Amino acid sequence: TFKVVSNESSDIVRMLGSADFPGSNGVELYPEHLRSEIDSLNTLVYNKINNGVYKSGFATTQAAYDKAQK
Repeated sequence: TFKVVSNESSDIVRMLGSADFPGSNGVELYPEHLRSEIDSLNTLVYNKINNGVYKSGFATTQAAYDKAQK
């Protein structure tokens, strides 16, 4: 049985890309020639958007909130 155990979207895409599902048509979700670009974009999105939401939500001061919004 195959189970995806993660809540990180980039990890899930990598796991699904390496899984052999019955009837799959061989679509490559994480192609070798694009991995560097994909990883760079994922880092940017994580730091500026995904993690920024958490930092804002857990801010205990207005200054911390303002810093997280940048």
